Amino acid sequence: MFSIKQSGNNQSSVLTDLQLEPGQFIGRVVQALGNHLYQVETREPERKEEKYLLPKRLRNYIYIRRGSFVVVEVYESPQGRVRGEVVETFLPEQVKTLRKLREWPEEWNKVE
Repeated sequence: MFSIKQSGNNQSSVLTDLQLEPGQFIGRVVQALGNHLYQVETREPERKEEKYLLPKRLRNYIYIRRGSFVVVEVYESPQGRVRGEVVETFLPEQVKTLRKLREWPEEWNKVE
């Protein structure tokens, strides 16, 4: 899915290649709804806000706040109000690096 390059002593990872699998989209967290649910704005294929779940395996490892960019994966057959789950989050320096490499999607360039 992503190529991650580890840099020396500071242990920070920087994305160098943005490759999304089918059914995955970049979104921006609009609101934390509680119970590991997040209201996420996506722009694929059109702009809309829907609910996505943070899976149990990631709950203790990543921190998501309003305005964070995430990769969401849509369920094949969504049931109820939850449309899919959060697969990955972007750190601010990762977004900055992807913008410099011109691999960040154009529709998210104007969003801070």
